[in-house]
Amino acid sequence: MRVLIIDPYPLFREAITLQVAKVIEPVSVFEAASVEEASALMSVTTAFNLIICSIDDKAYRWVRELRAQANELCLLVIFDIKQSFTELIELQGVNGFLARSADLREVNNALKLVLMGEFYVSPSLLVAHALPRAVLDLKKHEPAKRNHLTPRQLQVLKLVAAGFSNKDIAHELNCSDGTIKLHVSAILKELNVHNRVGAVKYAEKLGLIMNV
Repeated sequence: MRVLIIDPYPLFREAITLQVAKVIEPVSVFEAASVEEASALMSVTTAFNLIICSIDDKAYRWVRELRAQANELCLLVIFDIKQSFTELIELQGVNGFLARSADLREVNNALKLVLMGEFYVSPSLLVAHALPRAVLDLKKHEPAKRNHLTPRQLQVLKLVAAGFSNKDIAHELNCSDGTIKLHVSAILKELNVHNRVGAVKYAEKLGLIMNV
């Protein structure tokens, strides 16, 4: 998996990089100090699977444009608790909002959830703005993911359909068993099924994979 971290502070980027390496395996992490630097990097390298971006005025506009162009990208926004809540919820299609003040445990949890297809909001956001309906409002802006698998998830699903175990898939795709478990969990949630057999049958019905 390829991850891009965008933040002006090197120490903050390093801390997030360490957490990403703990959650995702294998992973290639790239860093950028600004959205301009990120854009330059994205123009000369392979597409990223996950972008973690701190929000300011420039980044806000950049994220909106990026989401409009790349629906399959997982996007986690880092925000300052003092920022306008209204501006944040207008970032349609973002996969999660993580407070800059979050501790390492929360960062770890947020990464796991968004990679599994869940929508994450730091509790401190809800507390600071005293908005109990915040999650409901944010959910309206959650990307429509039903039947929308990433290329990597399709690879995993095809191997599941071929009878591969998680261990076999991990070996085939050169990644860890844990990473495959995350992918399988995300696929089941995406297709709204309860097991691997159900996922394969549903994917065949949708034409996502050929009947095997």
